[in-house]
Amino acid sequence: MPHIEFIARATIIQRAHVLLCQNKEHGYLYLPGGHIEFGETAAEAAARELMEEAGVRIRVRECMCIEEHLFLQKGKRRHEVNVLLRASFSDMRPALAPVPSLEKQIAFVWTPIDQVAEVDLMPRSHRRWLAAPAREPKKCKQQFLTTRFD
Repeated sequence: MPHIEFIARATIIQRAHVLLCQNKEHGYLYLPGGHIEFGETAAEAAARELMEEAGVRIRVRECMCIEEHLFLQKGKRRHEVNVLLRASFSDMRPALAPVPSLEKQIAFVWTPIDQVAEVDLMPRSHRRWLAAPAREPKKCKQQFLTTRFD
């Protein structure tokens, strides 16, 4: 049965680098996070996902943007609503310290923000948003952005 996926994504920036998650099999990158479960806030979901996937605690600072994406993936129609959250690590880890992966299919990488436009970051709107000239993503100009890829 088709459904809408609600996803919380953490935007963690240190020294002009953003933490990205990499799908090891396919190579593409995305902001870390995952599906929001029923009864869970987006901030709680992002924190839970980072704990499950990397064993790290984060503090969510604010909601930066909400984006809706409709697209085809392997011939299947997908519908996602992404909640992009500004976050930081809860502990006093050194800047750009490696972030371990607790799941064999993913890796975490620090990517210079000025190189984000050249990497395979999904969805592509996140690449444009992160690559904004100010080196730190701004809140979306629109409250809600929809992209449709048919």
